Formats: sequence, structure tokens, C-alpha cells
Amino acid sequence: NLLNSRFLDLRLHFKDEHVCLVYEPRANKPPLKYSSVHSKLVKRNIVLSFLTNALCKSCVHLVDESLQKQVARLEAAGYPRHVEGLKAGLAGDST
Repeated sequence: NLLNSRFLDLRLHFKDEHVCLVYEPRANKPPLKYSSVHSKLVKRNIVLSFLTNALCKSCVHLVDESLQKQVARLEAAGYPRHVEGLKAGLAGDST
């Protein structure tokens, strides 16, 4: 019933009625550590990139799974789980 396959940064789930896609990068290397000396803008863009890829490259059925995996990767690198940085990034704040 359920077959899985990989294509680039996507995992494909073949089901009877449809195919689901979930963003799952092959290179499972950790992101830049939050404690690095890079600017807030760089760190914000890393978060935006991870979350945008999870949202845009996953189907509606698996978007939650993809987001959870990306958030877990960010948290493992020390990124705090608040949205202030993300809000500022979306607003175009470059501090």
C-alpha cells in the first residue's frame, strides 16, 4: 500500500490514490550553529530557508511532518523556538 522513494531533496510516498511529497534534504548536516558569530540576518535567513522549503516542497498531507523535522534540526543547532526573529525576517528588518 505505501511505498517510499527519494528524489533529490524529496521523499515520495506512493499511496493508492495519490503521491505525497515531503521535503527531506539528503545532506542531513546540521545548520550553522546559533551561537556562531554570524549576523542575525544570516541566521534569520537560514530559518526562513528551512521553513520555506518545508512549506513549499511538501504536500499538504505531510507538511506538518516536514516542518517538525526542520524545526528539530534548527533546535539541535541551538536556535530558540520563538517567532520574533522570524517575524522580523518577514518584515524585512536587517538588524
